[in-house]
Amino acid sequence: MMRKGKEIILNVLANNIHLKHPGGMRYLYYCMRLFTLLLCISCNNSKTYRTLVDDFPNMETLLEFNIHECDTLYSLYDLSSTGDYLICAEKKRDYFFTLFDKDFSKVCSFARKGRGANEYIAPAFYGQYTKLQDTLLRFLIFDRALNRLDEISIDVKNGCTNNIASILKLEDHIPLRTIFLPNTEGCIGVTDYNNCKIYYANSNFSNFTTVNPSIDIEDKASSHPFSQNISCINEDGMRMAVAYYNFPVLDIYSSNGELVKNILLNNQYIKPNKINEGNMSDYFYKIIDYDNKIFSLYNNPQHDAISHILVFDWDGNPIVDYTINRATAFTIFDNKIITINENSDNSMCSVYEF
Repeated sequence: MMRKGKEIILNVLANNIHLKHPGGMRYLYYCMRLFTLLLCISCNNSKTYRTLVDDFPNMETLLEFNIHECDTLYSLYDLSSTGDYLICAEKKRDYFFTLFDKDFSKVCSFARKGRGANEYIAPAFYGQYTKLQDTLLRFLIFDRALNRLDEISIDVKNGCTNNIASILKLEDHIPLRTIFLPNTEGCIGVTDYNNCKIYYANSNFSNFTTVNPSIDIEDKASSHPFSQNISCINEDGMRMAVAYYNFPVLDIYSSNGELVKNILLNNQYIKPNKINEGNMSDYFYKIIDYDNKIFSLYNNPQHDAISHILVFDWDGNPIVDYTINRATAFTIFDNKIITINENSDNSMCSVYEF
C-alpha cells in the first residue's frame, strides 16, 4: 500500500496518461523502473521450461556381465525390446532385424534387404509394437530412405510367418527422421533435413506443421550434419523426448509440438555456430521410454572409458545416473540393461542389472 499523500493514477484513455504525485518526474522514473522489472520477471517465468542439470539425486556404478550370444552378429548396430523378445539390428545381413528370446536363442529374422516389394533400404524400429497374442507381434517399421511406414505382423509360433501392410507412403514428402503414431488421429516426429525440425501432423499428413528445435540452429542444408537427433515417445503418446548427438541437450515436447522442458546437461551451452565437421562430439546415443521414464545413453567426450544411462521422468526431472562401460547402443530387456560395447574384445554385448 502507498504512503499517505503519495498517489499515482494511471488512466490510459485515448493515449493520455494522467499522473498525480508530489514527487514529480523522479517518482515517475522509479515507478517505470519497477514496472520494467516486474515485466522482466513475468517474461522469465514464462521460460520455466528450461533447466540446468549438473548432478543427479542418485548415482550408481553398475556391474558388467559379458554375454557372448551376440558375438557372431558382426554388423550389429542397435538393440530394441518388445518385452518378451530382443530385437537386434544388423547392416550386413539379408535381413535387417533378428528376434531373440529371453534365453538369447535366435527366433527368426525379418525385414529383408532390397529394393523390391516388401523389402527395405534403411528401416528403423522406434519401439512401437503391439502384442496381439502370446506369440503374435505387430511392429511399426519406418524406412527412412523410402519415407514409408509399414506394419509387420509376425507369428513367432508358426515359423515366424509375417504379413506386411503399408500404412503411410510419403515418397514426395519432405524426409522424416522419426515418426510416431501415438493414436489413430495423428503423429509426431522429427524431420531429416536442414535443422531437423519437430513436426506434428494428422494421420494422412494432409495437415503438417513444423516447429524449430530449441537450439538456435540455422535452417539450411549445411546445418544438417550437427542437427541430427534421436527421439522416443512415452507410454500414452502424449509426449516426445528429443536428444542431440552434438549437444548435451534433451528436450520434451507435447503431442502438438509445444516445448515442455529444455534440459541442458553439465551447465554447458554450446553455440551452434561453433560446431563444424572437425569438432563434432557425440553426446546422446539413444533414448527410450521404459517404465514411463526416459532412459538415455549419454557419453561425455571428456571421459572416453565410460558411458552413462541418465534417467529422467517425463516432466524432465533427473532421477538417477547409472555409470557403465563405454557403449554405443542399449535397450532394456527382461528388466536388465543390454548394451553394445564400444570395445568388443571381450564381448559384443553386455548386461547390467539395475
